[in-house]
This record gives sequence, C-alpha cells and structure tokens, in this order.
Amino acid sequence: EEIVDVGELDPESIVTPLIYVNRIVEIPRRKE
Repeated sequence: EEIVDVGELDPESIVTPLIYVNRIVEIPRRKE
C-alpha cells in the first residue's frame, strides 16, 4: 500500500472499480 496526498488520487479510479465489483457480486446472488 502507498500513502499519497489526497490530490494525487483520482476519485473515479477508486469508485468505478468498486461499482464494477459490486455488480459482479450482486448478479449471481440475484439468480439464486
């Protein structure tokens, strides 16, 4: 893990992967 200034982090680069993962996790659960 790296410690960086908040300004160095792109919010989209953090939020987008989380949304992508959540969709993959939720879809199989809905099929059950």
